[in-house]
Amino acid sequence: MEEKEIKTSHKRLLALISILNERNIVVSLEGLAKIAHGEEDEETSPIKDEFFFSICPSVSKKKIKSRINYLYRYGYLSLKYDERLEDYAYYLSKKGKINADISLIKKKTIEKRQKKTIIIEEEK
Repeated sequence: MEEKEIKTSHKRLLALISILNERNIVVSLEGLAKIAHGEEDEETSPIKDEFFFSICPSVSKKKIKSRINYLYRYGYLSLKYDERLEDYAYYLSKKGKINADISLIKKKTIEKRQKKTIIIEEEK
């Protein structure tokens, strides 16, 4: 049975994990979701200006975690317990390295428009 091609959104997450692995940044599932979503806090502040931070800001952290679990379940990722994290860290498997495409990572910027809340019409 031939394996189907994984979605670009999944490949983008593989690319993120590849970059983090190359930079020796060890992350748990929650940490990956925070980085991919772009959640700024004291843990993510050292990398908040990196090109790979906030690669999918419009996707919920829950959905990001679901995609990461999918990648693990189908053999694209491996887990290794990390004493410092006191949790499991994610690493690319051989299959994951083949599918990680760093060119897919482009930092998205979402421009928030100021929504009008009051409109005063002039009398005619």
